[in-house]
Amino acid sequence: PPRSTLFPYTTLFRSMFSERRALWIYEQYTWLEVNLPRRSVPQPRVLVMPTNEFFPEKYSPTESSATLVFDRIRNLMGIGAWNCALVQKGSPQAALRNALSDGGIRGFSSPSDPAGTFSTREKVTITYAKELLAEPLALVAILAHELGHYLLAACVERPACSKEDQEPLTDLTAVFEGFGLFSCHAAFQFKQWTGTFTQGWEYKQCGYLSEAEFAFGLGVFCVRNGVEVRLAAKYLQPNPRQVFLDSIDFIRDLDNKRMHNQSPDPTPLIVMPPAGQESFRF
Repeated sequence: PPRSTLFPYTTLFRSMFSERRALWIYEQYTWLEVNLPRRSVPQPRVLVMPTNEFFPEKYSPTESSATLVFDRIRNLMGIGAWNCALVQKGSPQAALRNALSDGGIRGFSSPSDPAGTFSTREKVTITYAKELLAEPLALVAILAHELGHYLLAACVERPACSKEDQEPLTDLTAVFEGFGLFSCHAAFQFKQWTGTFTQGWEYKQCGYLSEAEFAFGLGVFCVRNGVEVRLAAKYLQPNPRQVFLDSIDFIRDLDNKRMHNQSPDPTPLIVMPPAGQESFRF
């Protein structure tokens, strides 16, 4: 029988996440399967995890480590040969947060200053905020998102979504490339601190998909690529883990309803897309 709700056992996200949005994520994911450019060296899609297997280099909060992480992400995506520059940018939000903390302010939410940007003016350049060096998981999520812009810029077919949904589609591209665990982690981060004279809290939100939507997108990735659900779930925080687990049967139902006897036209091979005049902020 048809389901009346997407997450019948989840109440926390019910007011934040609709079945209509879930269907949008699923359909856009299948669009990515057909339209993202094939890589010069085809690779199977794997779930990238925060382990030494995927990031063997020792990490330190330095610009050189960020470059190593960036190159590793590019290689995992199969675009290591694509020309791209990585530039560190100072973030005014770091200075603001420190000033608030020093002044004893008890709560702080990070506003919309971009944690990273993608630009194809003159040459392809990706930037990231310096403060991300202290948060390697979020750094991976941000860089994967920006490289998602690069992949979408290489598509021959334009995305079948509204202008407002282009950034959420870029979020989904990072999930499609195997970085959904990092995206879920960066979507919502909460910290508390206690000092000699101060105490307080801080939360950050990164991304255009919500934490629940990222978790659903990760579910689509696992179902479509045959990734063991328990393997992904153990790296998720409780809230996205619940959405992720609740979504699996729904996604499998969607897969069963699809027509599997259709072979899409092969995606054109593009080794490196041409530079254009677009710029994106994340």
